[in-house]
Amino acid sequence: MKKQTILIIHILSWVVLGVFMFLNKWIGTFIPPYQEMILFKDFINMVAPHIIVRAIFYIIIFYLFYFLKPKIFAERNYGYKTGAILLLTIISIALYLYLNSGGKELQAVVTFIRFYSANLLTAILGSLFRFAIDWIKLKIKSEELQKQNLQGELNLLKNQISPHFFFNTLNNIDSLIKSNAEKASETLVKLSEIMRYMIYDTKVNKVSLASEIKHIENYIELQAIQYANKNLVSLTVKGAPENISIAPIMFVSFVENAFKHCTDKEIDDAIQFQFSIEGDIVTFESRNLADKTKLITKDDSSGVGLDIIKRRLELIYPEKHKLEIKEEDDSFKVFLRITTNDN
Repeated sequence: MKKQTILIIHILSWVVLGVFMFLNKWIGTFIPPYQEMILFKDFINMVAPHIIVRAIFYIIIFYLFYFLKPKIFAERNYGYKTGAILLLTIISIALYLYLNSGGKELQAVVTFIRFYSANLLTAILGSLFRFAIDWIKLKIKSEELQKQNLQGELNLLKNQISPHFFFNTLNNIDSLIKSNAEKASETLVKLSEIMRYMIYDTKVNKVSLASEIKHIENYIELQAIQYANKNLVSLTVKGAPENISIAPIMFVSFVENAFKHCTDKEIDDAIQFQFSIEGDIVTFESRNLADKTKLITKDDSSGVGLDIIKRRLELIYPEKHKLEIKEEDDSFKVFLRITTNDN
């Protein structure tokens, strides 16, 4: 929170409180026996000086405890605690001596207790005000830190997309140049689209779901080049992704893992992806054949990628997502549902 904002909050709070004190005292002051409200100019001359003095005392107490709050509430800081109580007592005595016009001893005690209670309440309010300001600052700082962490994790996630994918794609393009120059050119364009999307288009907080799906389609097509089975992968989209905005790079790790851990790439539809859009709810499902009897070469990047996805879901869509990852006898399944609205 900016210092200027805090200063404005303080000024407005005291203006509102001051107006309330003046109006409350004026309206509550009557001339007996007619019970007529005195004129405002008479009130200013008669009562206002006492209110101003009392307001000055309140302001002094408020800001003493506002600025001393970190010291007073620090653990084992008994010196500051004792000093604060003595200071409050001295100020209360001074206020009492100024405003009290004399009277019986019992009445004097009651009056002093009233002044002390009012000052104690002011001290508590000063401390609570500081607590509130500190809490707001901490919350803002925490949100900024979360944004920085999210951006850092997004960059890490983009780097986790297997470098082997890019190297293999370049090798495939090199081979296609000799056998099918037109196909090589199309593949190169798709690779450039993927790189442009990951480097430039994902710098914003939200992207169009249609753009995200287009990125996944390009990724699938480039992956499929290296396999003889042309029906290895199926991708279906139900609904209108153009109307949905979503955090970038939220699904591609699951797509990459499906290719990486599929054990039977000769079987049709061994890898399946599906997007379903209903209103503001996006459902993504992934399934790939994973025979446990067949060894798969794994690396650490997939685990890191999934961990980052889970953290991003918790930060960006708290209580608005459901993620299930199941490993069965012959397949590996992912179910992810996200409510994309900001309400």
